[in-house]
Amino acid sequence: MDITTIAKLQKEGLLLSPLVVDLFKIYTEHIRPVIDSDNLKLEQRRALFKPTLIVKSDKKQLLANNFELYHLIKSHNLDQDTLKQNVLVSSLTEEESNLGIAFFELIEITSRYKAILDLSIIYTKLNNILTKDMTQKLFKKNIFSIITFCTLIGITDRAYHARNTGSV
Repeated sequence: MDITTIAKLQKEGLLLSPLVVDLFKIYTEHIRPVIDSDNLKLEQRRALFKPTLIVKSDKKQLLANNFELYHLIKSHNLDQDTLKQNVLVSSLTEEESNLGIAFFELIEITSRYKAILDLSIIYTKLNNILTKDMTQKLFKKNIFSIITFCTLIGITDRAYHARNTGSV
């Protein structure tokens, strides 16, 4: 595992791995805007302590996980202390890269903020992303059911449905 800084990652340029673009989109559009500023700062600190996986391919660096770090890297208004923050980086080959790492990171974040998120949108988006092969690899099942989603984020399917009908 190597150590780099946010400033170096900004300078080198970092793109998203095509495998995880849709997961980052869910985070950016449906989770991050709902998180208050104090919790967002906490997510940024968590991002700095979690190993970041980068796929090296054809002179490109593709980020394979770490949702909040991506937003830090793409931000243009970071202070010097943040830019100097160390980041643990591990390189992967394209063959080693997979959706599972980012998927379970997104599930972990969803679980932390499940009380304030629109879980039906997140489930629908995830269900549209996951193919039969992906669900087979991740869960040894052919479909990504609401029950599986609820189990992963730590609620009952009854609570999920109650929230969606407004009868909570």
